[in-house]
Amino acid sequence: MLTEQPWTEENGTIEDVRRIFCDFCDEADRKKPEYFPDDKPAEKQYDTGRMKWQRDIRGGRIMFESEPDATTADFDREEWEVFDYGKRLDKRSMSDKSGTDVYIGAPEEFAEWVGYSVEELLAAPAETGGSLCSAEGADENGDSSQDDGKDSSGILARPPRR
Repeated sequence: MLTEQPWTEENGTIEDVRRIFCDFCDEADRKKPEYFPDDKPAEKQYDTGRMKWQRDIRGGRIMFESEPDATTADFDREEWEVFDYGKRLDKRSMSDKSGTDVYIGAPEEFAEWVGYSVEELLAAPAETGGSLCSAEGADENGDSSQDDGKDSSGILARPPRR
């Protein structure tokens, strides 16, 4: 099977393995396991990087600031924690980390990836109705976990740094 079509234009090795497993099941006339991500690769269905960004956006731990043709995400986290957020970004976002900020060179692509519009991310809390816990801001399964009970005025509100 792999020799007939050695590589696809998808995501590389993981997508190839998924396709080969499907081919094996078809040739063996066996049903794929219920948990197997047949329709959509698991790494697309459960993008843990996107879910992490969405959680902090909903929790108000990220403040977005507009720049010419870019956006900066300022985190209410330690510098070492922010590094992980930068590396989890979709490559189309053209990001760069600096201190507790992540520079996003392609804000439209980032907003599409994270599930919000650029305007929603940049809006003041009062303009967004207090938070972005809508279906649009929900994860792939429609889950939009609520704030952990701490006082918040929305996605752009955050407690003062200590």
